[in-house]
Amino acid sequence: MSSLFQSSKRYLHVIYNDEPYNQDIELLFDAEKFDRLFICTYVSSPKYFFTHTKKFDEVELLLGIEDNENAQKFLFDPDYTSEFFKSLDQEALHKIADQKIRIRFANLGSMIHSKIYILLNSKTKETRVMVGSANYSASAFGNMKQYEELIVYDSAYNAKFTDLYQKRYEEIRADTSDFVPERIKKKITGTQELKILSLSEEESVELLKDRVQQIEGLVAVPDELDEGIKRTKHLIAKLEEQTKQELKSLTKTKQIIEIITKPSKGKLGFIKPAQFVKQKEQIITKVLKEKRVVKEFEDSRVPLLYSEATGHIYRKENEELKLYPKRANKEVLSQKLMLLSRFIDAYTTYTINKESDTKKRIFEAILYAFSSVYIWRLRQEAVAQQGREEVKDSIPVFMLIAGMSNSGKTHLIKFISQIMGNHGSFYTYKKSAKLHSMSHINPQLISQFLYEENLMPIFVDEIEKEYYSSNNSTTSGYMGESFIKSTTNTLDGRHPCMIATSNTDFSANAQVMRRMYYIQLNNPFDTAKKEETAEYFTNILNEFGTELYRDFLARLEEKFLQGITIDVNDILAPAREIFLDYFKELAMEVPDYFSPARIDDYYLRGKVMWRDLYSVKYKGFKENKKEGVILLDDEYVFGTKMSASREKRELLQFLPIGVLREQKGIVRLDYEKFFSFIEMKSKNSGFLSNFFG
Repeated sequence: MSSLFQSSKRYLHVIYNDEPYNQDIELLFDAEKFDRLFICTYVSSPKYFFTHTKKFDEVELLLGIEDNENAQKFLFDPDYTSEFFKSLDQEALHKIADQKIRIRFANLGSMIHSKIYILLNSKTKETRVMVGSANYSASAFGNMKQYEELIVYDSAYNAKFTDLYQKRYEEIRADTSDFVPERIKKKITGTQELKILSLSEEESVELLKDRVQQIEGLVAVPDELDEGIKRTKHLIAKLEEQTKQELKSLTKTKQIIEIITKPSKGKLGFIKPAQFVKQKEQIITKVLKEKRVVKEFEDSRVPLLYSEATGHIYRKENEELKLYPKRANKEVLSQKLMLLSRFIDAYTTYTINKESDTKKRIFEAILYAFSSVYIWRLRQEAVAQQGREEVKDSIPVFMLIAGMSNSGKTHLIKFISQIMGNHGSFYTYKKSAKLHSMSHINPQLISQFLYEENLMPIFVDEIEKEYYSSNNSTTSGYMGESFIKSTTNTLDGRHPCMIATSNTDFSANAQVMRRMYYIQLNNPFDTAKKEETAEYFTNILNEFGTELYRDFLARLEEKFLQGITIDVNDILAPAREIFLDYFKELAMEVPDYFSPARIDDYYLRGKVMWRDLYSVKYKGFKENKKEGVILLDDEYVFGTKMSASREKRELLQFLPIGVLREQKGIVRLDYEKFFSFIEMKSKNSGFLSNFFG
């Protein structure tokens, strides 16, 4: 124990024989003057107890309510008992076996909150008694800036006081039991091998039987046993709820501290009051805004969970966590990559337009899905590397696969779901979906899932445009522009991504689109080959399995372990590297479906639309090169007179940030950026060119 009085403040206030005590507390626990120590305390950690009682020949510990919680584990969880004693050193173990250290807990249903310390000289019978508020813990005795009281008397000074508390100690002790199992004591005796303390399954069952018999032997009346069991069950349920609430509170506290503190000159400090306005959205969205948990709805996704302790992804099966990343041999990888190539080839073999770039788009969607379980970590790494939270809005948690009817969007998310281990299942979007539906999902539930730790993507088919573009304030907490923006900006910790499909009737403003990964499929499948196509896809799904994805995860985790630099312009760069490694290891040529860089289809689509619009209606584009602007004639370009028509509004949403300077009233475009965007030169020349500059 260290001195508690190294500063002017006395956190532990000690009165010793009616006088203030300002010396080291360790001197009061005098193991040279006293050889026996009896402790009755509300809580004490095993490490603190065993470290600070080594010098005494004999020690007894009565533990109260908080460690009475651990007593329930000692009673009914043999593995906890075994692990507890495996953590102790050899000296402590043999003292326990020889009854030189005794650990006792309150009997079933009882609680202890007293703090009494009795030191005894077994030869002279001289006694020292301490009582007060201080638990036998580092918090109370370790100078942890915790205010505590302790009253100390020696029997030579106040025998009446020491006698009274010795009797009080015995009174409390009578309602406790030794919870060190006899089977453990027997295992300790005569062995030098700590690992011998491991219990077999048969021994665990026998230990549990011993416990039950011990409890029943302490209770004379059946009603008392019934009451004790009920109180214990109630206590455990209460503690479980308290633990959840405490964890929730701790999480909020951690989030708040991270938001309102910042480093300055190597030291942490609070942000300035003026900066709270800037951090307001994060505080409200990440911390203060409660996410409503809809318990009636059972998530049908297979859980993929990340362990902070091991740094691995685990798949939850029948309440058991199994390590999911697993390297595959070359033969298996070769087979799976051939199947992958066959799947992707279907998007040109069985389609009408035969657009070859579609294969790259299919591969890009698969790359994002494979990486999605670690998008949260890519976001964390990017923030750490660039030192600013704002970088998260460049790393999307939403992928949208858009395309015309029968372009294979549903086949694609079913395939991805299958090979990632989610049994090919996905949800169909329905804004008013009932909670008991296992096939449909509404926006409130999507929002809930995004804030949970199941990293399996939320696969959603046929999502509606308004999910991304709505400006309705009553639904902004779970859908629409402000939801997409705030979720992407502030979503923290471990979370899944959403991979959704939609038709081509989709548009959203630039602020939303730069927070999304958008893939456009333009090749419709040939309906005349519908049965042949369905059989083709089914055969591939039946053969594929999860081996490729599990190998990919193992390699991605290795990259994190080695350290990777995040490129926010291509967050899938690590995934591309893994597939290039596959091709190299298997001596394969890089296939034509491989996408070497990010595909940004939304603005590619917008470029075509605006290029066509300009080509046909360029006279409605009033160009002023000198001032660097283009003014649009609404009636000529959009067929409207300064109105906010749907067509006009959606076309403007396809312009990247920087191109659109003003959209209220007369639409104003940036001259250089517009022509750079559509990759064309101005058609206006001669008189118009001279007139406008």
